[in-house]
Amino acid sequence: MLAVSIGVASTPSLAEVRHTRQTTYYDVTGTTARALRDQIEQLRPRGDDGGRYDAYTRWRLEWRYMYRETRDACRLASFKVTLRTTIHLPRWQAPPGAAADLEARWNAYVDALDRHEQQHEAIAVEAAETIEREVSAIDRTPDCATLEARVNARAEALMEDYKARQRDFDVQTAHGRNEGVQRP
Repeated sequence: MLAVSIGVASTPSLAEVRHTRQTTYYDVTGTTARALRDQIEQLRPRGDDGGRYDAYTRWRLEWRYMYRETRDACRLASFKVTLRTTIHLPRWQAPPGAAADLEARWNAYVDALDRHEQQHEAIAVEAAETIEREVSAIDRTPDCATLEARVNARAEALMEDYKARQRDFDVQTAHGRNEGVQRP
């Protein structure tokens, strides 16, 4: 990501994670379960893997760091991780006269979807915290080029591990179906 050399002494304990969260909605219409399912099929978001999902948590993680170079070593001076999560969910405003059981099924569906996506977000937060903790623990290297290589290699490896955890979570939960996600 970004590396900057500084001449002031500081310690690598200046690590930090910043997280911003956003929820977006795609609106569906209809007065029957079939109409709602058709709308979801048409409008649901596309994931990073190209698949289409009823709900989706997109996460972007970036890191920035500064280092201090001395004659015989290079050390991290600060390490900051920024995590941005966006949860995409369907939204339905029940029209007047909508069947009460359809509204109840919809609410249960959206609640289960939201819980599932919050678990995806929790995995992303864990990724950010792990990267912050493990990378900021890199003590020193003989030169700053080596430090940069270690920082980026470790952070990228952890990112790949957590992307795999996200995929595994969906496999284990059948994209939430095992947790109660049932379309109305």
